[in-house]
Amino acid sequence: MSPRLLLHELIACEQRIRAWYRALGAKNDLPAAARFFWNCMAEDERQHLGMLQQSDRLVDLMASPPPLSEEVLARVQVLMTLAEAALRQENVSVEEALSYTVAIENAGVNELVER
Repeated sequence: MSPRLLLHELIACEQRIRAWYRALGAKNDLPAAARFFWNCMAEDERQHLGMLQQSDRLVDLMASPPPLSEEVLARVQVLMTLAEAALRQENVSVEEALSYTVAIENAGVNELVER
């Protein structure tokens, strides 16, 4: 995968995650503390996006992309699809949303961002 393609995949992934957190933060049927948490998570993702977008200027200087298993990216995308489907259900619980949050963050997002 080229450095530019990798960067664009990471940006798209972060955008999906941020949108998911923002949607959770806007769900009035969730407790205020939970909405605050997901709004904070969305803000973190906004900062990650900014860093990745600024990296676009540097990507041409890379001789080769850092090693990245396409399985890691695919795993995160599958988890995001499941999390987005759960969010479309009207009664997603705080516990269920938290379990998706932990799974997404642990599934390689941190590794992907480090790359």
